[in-house]
Amino acid sequence: MSEDRSRLLDVSSNGARLRNERELEVGSVHDFTFELLGETVRVRAKVRHCLPEERNPGFQVGVEFVKVDPATSRRLEAFARKRRGRG
Repeated sequence: MSEDRSRLLDVSSNGARLRNERELEVGSVHDFTFELLGETVRVRAKVRHCLPEERNPGFQVGVEFVKVDPATSRRLEAFARKRRGRG
């Protein structure tokens, strides 16, 4: 398992869409680090899809969270609600 620093594109309480510099194998599990409202967030997630960017170098990666501590889970849920206009 490796750690990948990624740019967050979209997030929900159980997964995210990220931009990553390198291609990741579907089904692999990684520790991801990204910024959320000015805070560094670390999660363990399984790669569900990985597609090359059309206009930029890198890849769009869809992940499902498999290990998130309770405090991070609350932050993710609050952020997702806010983005949907419910928070």
